[in-house]
Formats: sequence, C-alpha cells, structure tokens
Amino acid sequence: MKFDDLNLSGCVNRMNPSDFQRMFDDLIRAISGHDVTSYGMMIGEDKTTMGTPDSYYRDNDLLVLIEETTEKNGLGKKLKNDVKKCLDESKTGISKSKIKKIILAYNSRLSVKDTQSIVDCYSDIRIEFFDIDGIVN
Repeated sequence: MKFDDLNLSGCVNRMNPSDFQRMFDDLIRAISGHDVTSYGMMIGEDKTTMGTPDSYYRDNDLLVLIEETTEKNGLGKKLKNDVKKCLDESKTGISKSKIKKIILAYNSRLSVKDTQSIVDCYSDIRIEFFDIDGIVN
C-alpha cells in the first residue's frame, strides 16, 4: 500500500510518544549515518522516560542532542524549555562547548513567532527544527 503525504502526515501526527521517538531516531540514523542513542526510551519497553536529551549521537568529538515531542498545546514553550535543559550542564553532565547542535523534532507545526523566539533566545547554539512537514517530506 502506498501512502500519500496526507495519509502519512495523519499517521505521524497521531503517533504516541514512544512510536514517534523511535521513528525519528530511525530517520536521523538514516540521514546522518550515525548510531543514535535513544536515551529517552525505556530498554525493552514501549515507553519513554523523563530526562534530557531524548536521544543523541556523537559527531566527531561533539554531541548532537535530540529532543522529540508529540505535545501539541504550548509547543513553543515546551521546545524552548527543552533547549534550556539541553544546555544545562547540571541536567546533561556535558558542557555547552561539547554540543554541536540541538535537533527539535515534533509531529505538528510551530508558529513563525515561536520558532523565531527560540532562535533569538538561543542564538549562540545551532538549532535544527524538524516539524511534521520536514519529517514527512
């Protein structure tokens, strides 16, 4: 069966947190060619865990941190807080100088205003946004 973009968007939009994280980690593995550690997944279970970051991989001597969410309400605030936690050495155990970039993945859309707010707030770190359109297309 062939999925068109509309059907695929609907499927991704309705994913539960663990399925979305697993799918996005697989996508990043395919795109980057790196082994992704799914830090936010319980081992042997179909559940996510609390913690920062949700996933990560090493790119040479630096880390790429990944935050994934299926949250729809207050998405801008949640993503901004996720970036803040990624940059908090007391939460991650790594210094900001060891972070190459932060990837934010979400199965919905973020407003232009919220996107720019995150970029402005954290202009000293590279942030990549993967919304539902970027994931599906």
